[in-house]
Amino acid sequence: MSSLDDSINNIFHLFIIAFALGLDAFSVSLTIGLFNIRLRKILYTSLLIGFFHTVLPLIGMVIGHFLSIKLPFLTSTVGGFLLILIGAYIVFTTFTMNEEKPLQLTYIKLFTLSLIVSVDSFPVGLSIGMAHLETMLMIFLIGMTSMLLAVIGMSIGRKVHGVFRSSSTVVGGVLLFIIGLYIIF
Repeated sequence: MSSLDDSINNIFHLFIIAFALGLDAFSVSLTIGLFNIRLRKILYTSLLIGFFHTVLPLIGMVIGHFLSIKLPFLTSTVGGFLLILIGAYIVFTTFTMNEEKPLQLTYIKLFTLSLIVSVDSFPVGLSIGMAHLETMLMIFLIGMTSMLLAVIGMSIGRKVHGVFRSSSTVVGGVLLFIIGLYIIF
């Protein structure tokens, strides 16, 4: 029974990490949705966000796993500090970013936005690889959660006028910060 409890606890922690990363995509997607983009661009952008939120953490996990084998005494501490730094960075940039809107969201701009919003998942993957968490499950959860939250965000953004813009990013950053503290302590 203890093994089952540990598995459920691990899956819960993996989902929290995936959800925290997905909230960043959600907040950007809300802003994108404010441009009243068509369904085709919503699907395109959501698929790209899901793809990048899958590939970038995978690369980070592979590198993190390699480092954990070579430097096992540092892995959990470094991984925790990376999550704390990422969380703090997300919260800080949320309060300092400009709210300028591009005039037109072309497919190239949507591709670039999808990549940029996904870059923060690389160091999270790095820390997950150092912690030796279930890689395939984590990749699936991060990609699917980010993609679904992006679809939801853009759909809501089409209906709502910016009420949630920075708050969901702050929640995601705070969750990453807390998870980093949990890993260290």
